[in-house]
Amino acid sequence: MIGTTYDIDMIAAVDFLTRTKGLKKGDKIGHVYFEGDYGANALEGSTWAAKKAGLTVVGQKIQATDTDLSAQVSALRKEGVKAVLISAGPAQTASLVGVAASRGLRVPVVSSAPGFAPQLMKTPAAPALAKLLHIVSAAPAVSSDLPGVQRMVKAYQKKFPDSPVDSGVLSGYNAAQLMGADLKKACEQGGLSREDVVRAHRSQKNADTGLGTPQDFSDVDRPASIKTYVLKPDAKAVGAVVNAEDAHTAPGVKEYLSAR
Repeated sequence: MIGTTYDIDMIAAVDFLTRTKGLKKGDKIGHVYFEGDYGANALEGSTWAAKKAGLTVVGQKIQATDTDLSAQVSALRKEGVKAVLISAGPAQTASLVGVAASRGLRVPVVSSAPGFAPQLMKTPAAPALAKLLHIVSAAPAVSSDLPGVQRMVKAYQKKFPDSPVDSGVLSGYNAAQLMGADLKKACEQGGLSREDVVRAHRSQKNADTGLGTPQDFSDVDRPASIKTYVLKPDAKAVGAVVNAEDAHTAPGVKEYLSAR
């Protein structure tokens, strides 16, 4: 697994809200999340971070088939939440933000990375997304000025001029680069068995492809990175997102990992 896990990103999301959006002790934040491992892991992080910050999480569990979040927005508005987290898919994020904006729940929304896709910025929800949404992600925006990212975008657009460049392209290319480094190291060490490749992979403590943060694969019990980017939708940017904050380790992340 490359990068952060969803719980780490949600700890960063709560930190972002308290630092930049004026949330304070006693406030409530909503968290709309998919049933299953993805949503449960994200909720674990938001609940832990909220408790440390003196906030209360109002959870709303949904299914992947739920694409109209009017009921969830009504429930969160009734609870008086001051911000909303969402760990779902792009359709759910668009519905949540669009409905919230239309019903007067104009509060900051922070999404896990899988909850955003560039195509959302061509939907009726685009103005609300641009105004209210941020995304927490293990990877930088594909519009980033990192030289490695710029080279990848240029090469991809040349090869596939009719295909959009998004975070999936970046993550896939990063994974391929890292696997290539593992194979090269295994070759140098004299073997290409499954065990040899795993050993080479686990020896990578500072694997840096230039496509984001360096990765440490040496500890199977910890994420490869604990640094999270905060992104913001921008319809004019490549991939329809820009970096709002560079990768950083949110306060409390190391404590959270140590306590698990």
